[in-house]
Parts: sequence; structure tokens; C-alpha cells
Amino acid sequence: MAQQALAEGNFGALGDGYISMYFFRNEPHKHGAVPGITPSPKRIARRFRLWIRPPSELQTKCCPGGPNRNRRKPAFLLSSTSNPHEEEFQMTSHTISQHAVASTDGTMIGFRKAGDGAPIVIVHGSISTGDQWLPVAEQLAKSNTVYVMDRRGRGLSSDADDYSLATEVEDIKTIMAVAGDNPALLGHSYGAICALEAARTGAPVSDLVLYEPPLPVDSPTAGPALDDYAAAIEEGDGEKAIHIAAAHFLRISPEETEALAATPLWPDMVRLSPTWTRELREIDLTAALIPQYLKIPTRTLLLVGEASPSHMIGASRHLKNLPNSTEITFPGQTHFAHITDPAGVAEVIRLFLQK
Repeated sequence: MAQQALAEGNFGALGDGYISMYFFRNEPHKHGAVPGITPSPKRIARRFRLWIRPPSELQTKCCPGGPNRNRRKPAFLLSSTSNPHEEEFQMTSHTISQHAVASTDGTMIGFRKAGDGAPIVIVHGSISTGDQWLPVAEQLAKSNTVYVMDRRGRGLSSDADDYSLATEVEDIKTIMAVAGDNPALLGHSYGAICALEAARTGAPVSDLVLYEPPLPVDSPTAGPALDDYAAAIEEGDGEKAIHIAAAHFLRISPEETEALAATPLWPDMVRLSPTWTRELREIDLTAALIPQYLKIPTRTLLLVGEASPSHMIGASRHLKNLPNSTEITFPGQTHFAHITDPAGVAEVIRLFLQK
């Protein structure tokens, strides 16, 4: 039945048992997790080290003989060019070009494009860049034209003094206009909130993919701890700020924080920590918009990590009340399955879009 549902794209018939079979098959150890078992901090750290590496290391140093030795590894090689907005990278099987376009307020929004087929725009989360989604983009590029944007204030994009959720939406709509043909829209974490707001305000979205938007369903996502976070940022102490965030916004344990701090993600999180203050304020303001989000008629895929923080799982469960939604849970995965299992995440998205 599961294989028939897979062939027919019938996601409503697929449950955790199917996902366990599909993603872990007969060799769960190669995926670094076993259904129903949350990976240890040591294993989490090892998996992050495997998948998040500088571009110069990806082709030659991606853990030969390691637990994922049979997987194809992404390789993004920068070629020489005189135009920083038209650079090209070489994936293992796809070329990804680099561009920038002016948003409505003149802010330059950078993005990377790869593949050929129905368009999909990817919007990353807080304290990260679009680079985090390039391994997924490589997989999706086999069947889709993929646009991976850098949200304003990081990566390929510039910034402006004025900021709100509305400016994020204008940026998304700008990239969607470049993509054309009513693209699908994928958002992760805060990027998923931005995607919801884009859909609510009339963006021409064909399909919506939301990976754990941290909506303040039961209580503020940031709340009073935002003052302490903002104070640490003002002091120039990004390390302190991210530790506050881990405890109060991500709501992960000290052991999980220690594991995260041991990965290459941590320095980028610290570096981008000043951008999170304004985003957290916007997240808590969306409490008033949740009833309107639940009226969005667009066909929606909800992605959930089985081992994600409970408030993120709860927000996704709340969105099951959308008129046309399907939920898929990744067993043993957290908020970062796109990093630890990019091929698996991409396959679920591809099958949903092909239905």
C-alpha cells in the first residue's frame, strides 16, 4: 500500500511507518538515525560536520569511508568571473548560477538558480543563509528549476534600515517574479513564516512547503528573553546571545546546545546573531495573523522533525487545520533534516510537487 501511495503521490496515505521504511530502508545506520530514537549529541555533531563544510572541502574531504560513504556528496565549485552577481558553481551534476535583483525598496536580493523544470523558491530560516539549502537544491534540480534566495542582511543580499515582515514578503515576491509561472514556495523556520505571509498577502504560489514555522501558537516564541538577547547583541557578545537563544527560543537542552556549538553551524549563527533580534520581534507579532494563515487555500506540505523542539512541532500541528494540508514527519530528525538528510527531504518535496 505504501509503495502504491508513493507511486500515486498520495501523501495522505503515508504515515510514520512509511517514512521509516522509505528513508531508513534496511540500513538505518547509514542515515545516522533509527526511527523512534533521537540521535545523541555526539552523533548530531558528527552529522552536522559531515554535511556542513566550506565549499572548498566538499568535493575532496567529505568523509571518505564515513557513515555516509555511499551517498553522493554535494560539491559547489566557484568559477572565476568578473561579475559577482553572475557567478557559477558546479554541483556534482548541476550548474548553479548566482544572481541578484532589486527588491521594491532597492535592496539587492541575491539568489542561486539551478535545474530545469517547474520553479520552486526556497526561503531559509534565521541565523543562516541560503547555502544551508544547497544540498537539497542539488537534489530538486533534477526535476525543478530551483531558486535559493539569501534573505536580506546576509549572504548575497544587501540590507536596509527599515525592516518588517512586509519587507521580507516583498523580497520573496521579487524572486517569485523572476521565477515566473506561479512557483512553489518552500520556507524553513522563520522563512516558513515569511512564506505564509507571502501566501496570505496574495503571492501567486502554486504549492506551499513549510518546515516548522515557529509561530507563537500557545505563547510568544521569544517573549521576555528577547530583551536579554538584544542586550547581549548590543554588548557585542554574539556567543552569549546564541546561548540565550538556544535555551529560550530554540528551547533545546544544554547537551543539544553543546552538540550544536561543536558544529560548523555555530560560528555562522554567532556571526548572524544581530539579524535575529528584529526577526524575533516580527515572529511574536504574528500571533494576531494566525487565524488568517489558517484560511490560506493553497495546497500545503508540512514538514516536521520527530525530534524537533515541542513548540515547533506544536506550531506545525496547528497548521494541520489549513484547508488543504498534508503533514510528513521525519523519524529521528530535528529542525535540520535538510542538512542531515538532504536527499530524503528533497524526495518528499519532489513527490509532493509532482502530485
